[in-house]
Parts: sequence; structure tokens; C-alpha cells
Amino acid sequence: MNKMTSLNNLLYLCNNIFSIIGVTETWLSDSNQHLIDLPNFKFVCKNRHDKVGGGVGIFIHNSLKYIVRDDLNINSFHFESLIIEIFLLMVLIFKYLILY
Repeated sequence: MNKMTSLNNLLYLCNNIFSIIGVTETWLSDSNQHLIDLPNFKFVCKNRHDKVGGGVGIFIHNSLKYIVRDDLNINSFHFESLIIEIFLLMVLIFKYLILY
């Protein structure tokens, strides 16, 4: 069973109560990130380009409005990061950081 199937099963068992799901070690590249699909979620990611492995991603429920904040990402040899801002009625309600 691949990890996407496992994640789908976990969400089903939890009655889909999550709105944002962060993942690390995605091992994605620009050429295959489009293969990631989770019903009712959008997926944004930051792939590792300097070697194989790594990468971070965030599944965001379709009901949420968000923007990716590349300008706030931590650019470091030691970290991979992805930051999004979530909005409700055009008002920023929180920032979400995934760091690996």
C-alpha cells in the first residue's frame, strides 16, 4: 500500500476532520508532483533540487483560501520550509509553517 492510499484511509477513519495536513520527505520532483492527489484538498510543495529525497508539502482543504509565502521561507542548507497564510473573509487568520 502506498502512502497516499494510507493517508486516504487515515482521513476516512478520522471522519476527514483535518483542514491542513503537512508532510515531509515527499521525495517529489517538479516532474512528478502533479501525481499527488487527495480528494477535496489542494497540494502545494517545496521540492528538494540539490539531491534526491527530502521535500515538504501541505495539503489544504478546498474550502480554505490561502497564499504561499515564498518570501518568508527559510532559505538554509539545513532546512526545507514552506509557509502559507490562511484567510477567512479576506482576513488573515493564521500562518502555517512546515519545516524539515
